[in-house]
Amino acid sequence: MRQPVSPALVLSVVSWLTDWAGVHSAKENFGPVFKEEPKYTLYPEGSAEGRVTLNCQVRASPPITYRWKVNGTDINVEGDSRYSLVGGNLVISSPTRSKDPGSYQCLATNKIGTIISKEGFLRFGCKSSNNCHLRPWIRASLT
Repeated sequence: MRQPVSPALVLSVVSWLTDWAGVHSAKENFGPVFKEEPKYTLYPEGSAEGRVTLNCQVRASPPITYRWKVNGTDINVEGDSRYSLVGGNLVISSPTRSKDPGSYQCLATNKIGTIISKEGFLRFGCKSSNNCHLRPWIRASLT
């Protein structure tokens, strides 16, 4: 003979299973967290390297997508062949003083949320005075 099941017991079991599933899915899915953010970068003019890399690494589940901004404006990585993404890192090929200096930020997004990095600055200059040549306007001001 079968015993009737109390509706309160059914509700209790369903509630427990729902809570358990919510806790376990929350442990598996989490929003983006920075492992590495862009930082101040000095690109030596005339460098044989021919490119500069701004780093951004994030951990998250589910996986994330990366975007970058320069001086507050979105960078169209697909629309400009000078830019490429390697992992989350932004690589700028043939960087120039006229186009590329400024404040860079990395954005990482998944279905849980979006984070924005602190600013990393790209500047152009010389790493040492031995391999630097005075600019014509500096020479003019010294004479």
